[in-house]
Parts: sequence; structure tokens; C-alpha cells
Amino acid sequence: RAALAGGTVCRRSSDFNVGERGTLNFWVRMHDTSRRNQFFEGPDNAGMEFQFRNNSSGQLYGRTTTAGGDFVIRSGPDGATLLNTWRNIQYTWDFNATNAVGKMRIYVDGVESGYLAGSTPNDLTWTAITDTVNGLMNVGRDPGDLTRSFDGLMDDIAWYDQVLTAGDRDSIRTSGVTAHND
Repeated sequence: RAALAGGTVCRRSSDFNVGERGTLNFWVRMHDTSRRNQFFEGPDNAGMEFQFRNNSSGQLYGRTTTAGGDFVIRSGPDGATLLNTWRNIQYTWDFNATNAVGKMRIYVDGVESGYLAGSTPNDLTWTAITDTVNGLMNVGRDPGDLTRSFDGLMDDIAWYDQVLTAGDRDSIRTSGVTAHND
């Protein structure tokens, strides 16, 4: 397990192409839910963003691009759930989805809960694909706001260039990322 209390990891790769569709899986044990905690952002200080917000006793936030109404927010309360307890978080997104099943979804321990009014998968107005190829992806920090570093532990981080099925996501959650060969 990697401790990220104030620490950061950055990654850049020509094979990393998840802007159009994908799945992000990771385990998290947060040490501080009284403030925003950045899980991932990129490339650089734009594009995709995944974070914990301390609004309404804690909400998970996901953004696909910096253009338009491009984010979804779980209605919470997620703060007590994530504090000092290992939890699996999974995000899925698909730019070309033609119904509400696609777009962006957020799961905690395999369960999708409600979303904040006006920030649901149905409200997503995703107008452009984020180019992630060779982009610098930040783990545990927001390069535009240093107060949003991650305080806690993360494990089994995996990005996929496809929207995984519920069965695949469940297998990863229960058996680890090596259970799904991409």
C-alpha cells in the first residue's frame, strides 16, 4: 500500500488513453474528511478530476473535462464511510453513451447511490473528450490548489480504457485488479 499523506505521484504515458471512456478502480482509507481531498487530476491541472468534497458530510465528485457542465456528485454522506476504513471506489465514464446508463457513474463498495440534484449522470453535458495520451496525471494532489492534497492511503489503483461491466467491477473489488486482464 502506498501512503499519500501529503505525498504525490505523477504518471505520464503514450499508452494512457482514457479520455473518451474508461473505468477507474482504487481502494482508499482517508485520514481526514474535514476538507477536500484530491484523488486524481489530469492531464496537468485540467481535464479529468476525481475528489472527495467535504460538502454535506462528504461527497464524491467526478469530472470528465473542463468544458461545460461536465461533472457528477454523489449526494453523500460519504465522509463517515471513508474515514479510517478501507473502501473501494470505482468511477466509470463513456462519452458516446446514448442513455443514462453510460456517461459517468460513481460506486462505493460496488454500490451506486444517489447523486446531488443537478449533478446526476443525466445532467452531464459533456461536450469534449479530454486527451490523456502523454498527459501528466496527478495522484493525490490538485496542481492548482495545494490545499487539496490527499490525506490517507490508496491501494490497487487501476485505470481501464473501457467501461467495465458490473461483473468485472465486482470481480476486481473482491479479487483485486489482477482478476481483470485488460
